[in-house]
Amino acid sequence: MTTTGVTMPRVVEFWADTIGPTLDRKLATVTAEAEAVMQHVAEEMEGYAQQNAPWEDRTGEARSGLAATVFEDGGEIVIELAYSVDYGYWLEVIQNGRFAIVLPTIELFGPQAIKEAGGTVLAVRGVL
Repeated sequence: MTTTGVTMPRVVEFWADTIGPTLDRKLATVTAEAEAVMQHVAEEMEGYAQQNAPWEDRTGEARSGLAATVFEDGGEIVIELAYSVDYGYWLEVIQNGRFAIVLPTIELFGPQAIKEAGGTVLAVRGVL
């Protein structure tokens, strides 16, 4: 009994985890929204790279083989822009990068991806 005469319980029991499932749902929502944003940016990157590659096509395989894919790696959402042809590496490095398109595309769209994904996370976080 306390000094006010109120009897205090000796044991506190928690019957259900109400925080964990809510956080799991919010994390799933944030991840799904961020992946959708990254997929949109990846599609823009792929189109830009294919349209703006600075070389003259001989077969068209290098240009049409430029592809952006989105995947999750260790909790991070990654956009990968790569060639499907084995000589794509040389297009990037030959003549001091004169024919490069992958790195310039990443440098152009990287800030956009970060800004849009960050905005999505903040919007979802506001729902918490």
